[in-house]
Amino acid sequence: MFSASKPTLSISFPTDGAIVDTATITVTGSTAPGANVAVNNSPAVVDTTGSFEFTLPLQSGENVIVITSSDIAGNTDRVEMRVKREN
Repeated sequence: MFSASKPTLSISFPTDGAIVDTATITVTGSTAPGANVAVNNSPAVVDTTGSFEFTLPLQSGENVIVITSSDIAGNTDRVEMRVKREN
């Protein structure tokens, strides 16, 4: 039987509103073991404990980052944040 509850999704880095001066940023966090994670619609590798990381290129200025976690039952959790790249 599938669960009706969405998988947990916690983002360790970056924080919403962060200002960076690098061309890429590594999004890190955790979710339920066995869940699938995507960062801006690209799949991230999730290890057996639910930890994940994904390196994302940044444009100059404001960047919107959307992280989703979904389980086999189709339950989804979503976090949206903004990161600003200053050169």
